[in-house]
This record gives sequence, C-alpha cells and structure tokens, in this order.
Amino acid sequence: MKAQQVIQVKSREEIRDDIQFAALDTVVSFNSLYAVSSFLGFSLTTIGLHSIDGRLGCDANISTIRTLMFFEVISFAFFLTSSWVAHGLKIMIKLVNAAESNKEFRSHFNRKSIRKVMLCAIFSSILGCIFLILSIVNILQIRLGILSCRSPSTVQGAVALVVIVSCGVVFHVGITVLAFLYV
Repeated sequence: MKAQQVIQVKSREEIRDDIQFAALDTVVSFNSLYAVSSFLGFSLTTIGLHSIDGRLGCDANISTIRTLMFFEVISFAFFLTSSWVAHGLKIMIKLVNAAESNKEFRSHFNRKSIRKVMLCAIFSSILGCIFLILSIVNILQIRLGILSCRSPSTVQGAVALVVIVSCGVVFHVGITVLAFLYV
C-alpha cells in the first residue's frame, strides 16, 4: 500500500500570522544590527582628533562630539524600544489567537490594536534610523572635516548616506506596513 500524503492547507489567518511573525523577526534583526552599529560613534569621541581635510578651522569641535554622543544614545534607545515592542507584539498575536473564544480578552486586544502597535514599532525604527544617520554624518565631520568647509568627501559621503539609507528605509517600511495592513 502506498502511503497517503496529507496536504495541509493553511488558513488565511495562519498565513497572515506567518507573514506578521516574519516581519517582526526582520524588524528585530535590523534593530539589533543598527543598535550595534550605533556604538561605532562612541569609539570616535576622542577629543583632539584632526580631520584628514587638513585645513585650519575644518576640524570638528567638542560640540560635534557631544552631538554625536547624543545621537548615538537616542538612536540606540529607539532601536531598543522598537525591538521590545516587536517582541511584545509576537506575544500579543499568540494571545489573541489563543483567546479566540474569550470575548472579554478579545474586546481589549484585537487585530486593529496589533496593527497600531506595529506602526509604533515601525515609527520607532524610523526614528532610530534618522538619529543613526545624523550620528554617522557627525562621524564624517570628525574624520573628514566639518560640512561648513564643504570638503567634497564629507559632502558626498553625507549625501550618499542620506539618499541610499532613506531609500532602503522607505522600501522596508512600506513592505512591513503592507504585511500588517493588507494581509
């Protein structure tokens, strides 16, 4: 006798949950990577560094270093917040699925509330990216010369960073939002 193959078809809800879990895992993974990279600036906070520009007055001052530290800390805080919210959402989705018959629980936590919280996690990641970009621009100023000196390498590096990362963030956020709003 041949062994019969059992084909298990997932319901729309199971597919939706799989996609949402994948999106949340991606948010957490990216946030972890960004949080680690946000500490790059801490290694560049030595006072007295001279830029490779070489012109007088083009070295970053203490204010730039303070701003770099501030942006690094804020960036890390947003990425950490987003990751915790994403982990909490995964638990929330499991609870909502487990409480299908519990009307009282479902009146407090439903799919709309999950979507709203997910948008908060995405917004927190976006803010983390913005502050990370600002901190990297400050790293460029410390190493290559301040932007007001219009050093070509500083300006080109800053513009490329802002444009390329912004495109990536818009694409990733758009797909993630689609995963939660339309699936």
